[in-house]
Amino acid sequence: MGGLFVFLYQIRNLLVFLLLEVICGYIIVSNNQFQGVIWMHSSNAVVGRTMELNNEVYSYFDLANQNEKLALENAQLRQLINKRELQMQGLVVDTLSSKMLDTLGGTRANKFQYLVAKVVSNSINNLNNYMTLDKGTADGLRPGMGVVSPTGIVGKVLLCSEHYSTVNSLLHTRFTPAVAIKGSNATGILQWKGQDPKIINLAYIARHLKPKVGDTVLTSNTSDIFPADLPVGRIKQVRINDNATFYDITVDLSTDFSTIGFVYLIDNQLQKEKDQLEQKTKTEFATEPEQKSKTKP
Repeated sequence: MGGLFVFLYQIRNLLVFLLLEVICGYIIVSNNQFQGVIWMHSSNAVVGRTMELNNEVYSYFDLANQNEKLALENAQLRQLINKRELQMQGLVVDTLSSKMLDTLGGTRANKFQYLVAKVVSNSINNLNNYMTLDKGTADGLRPGMGVVSPTGIVGKVLLCSEHYSTVNSLLHTRFTPAVAIKGSNATGILQWKGQDPKIINLAYIARHLKPKVGDTVLTSNTSDIFPADLPVGRIKQVRINDNATFYDITVDLSTDFSTIGFVYLIDNQLQKEKDQLEQKTKTEFATEPEQKSKTKP
């Protein structure tokens, strides 16, 4: 403390000079209209710029929170759009009464539910790539849910803990979702070859279908985990050998896996019912020929 007083005593002349400058400035501004206006304008400009910088700094550090809010809003909009599309598909004209009837009902219109999660880790350079999300079973996630980004499909939920989930990325050799070429009946599957993370192969497109470079690839309506017509990418290259049955097609992915921050989880509300029906069909009808042969005389 004594050192501070010594320092102040050593610069006493400077402090007195600065104090006199402030007093003189105050007297000039207070007693002269022109100088007062200039001072007011300058001080307002400084204060305004200071507040602007403060808001910019706050906005920068609040970006993560704002991004999360936007992701939540986008998820709600996706769900609303999906519901409206399903309702429009189910509207039929009753020719007897000339009324529009909704054949889908509430349950089918809400077939797909959307949740938001943040990507906390992600790989793109391996043969089989995964990502980890900051949501788990406590947030309503479960294995098998589809994962998409604002630009296209991403993968499928593989495992869930209470607060985290791992995702089988589209850049994985064992994840082969069904897709279709827009404007045609051509359907196939995606196959990751472990090379460029921006490119994926499209398999099982028959040679008579004539795909072209630039065609848009979308999710198929046969997919259980993705709604139909979600973006996948555009055809980059089309090749076929003379004796081949299917084309060798590469697709430029619409999703940049190196920059994914937030994703949307898609929960098919009717998937369990579909799986149970298909399993029951296999169980009951798979043994039918055997039962007939046993009852044969």
